[in-house]
Amino acid sequence: SVWEALSEGRPMVIVPRATYKREQTIRAEVLASHGLAKWVHPGDLTGESLTEALEWALSLDPRAQAQRVREIVPSFDGATRMTAYLSQWLGSEGLRHPYPREEMILAGRAT
Repeated sequence: SVWEALSEGRPMVIVPRATYKREQTIRAEVLASHGLAKWVHPGDLTGESLTEALEWALSLDPRAQAQRVREIVPSFDGATRMTAYLSQWLGSEGLRHPYPREEMILAGRAT
């Protein structure tokens, strides 16, 4: 999957499914715009276009690609980070929000 390839810092060749849903195409376009993937539109898929994309992926320096992924996607520990963030608001001891609730209300960040 895209997530697994990103978490391993691997280059990707993506051929999105040709359906009315666009999320795979959007994801492929965004990743390609950051140099993390090459993508081939299903309508343009040929042996030549796939070979070109695969040659691109194989030509990359694995360490440089992994570093590029870390620079663009700095963290894969979303569950841990979300737990820490939510605990600030839900009253977990030891993890408080850095701003008093009154300041957050005045700033429009809390209700």
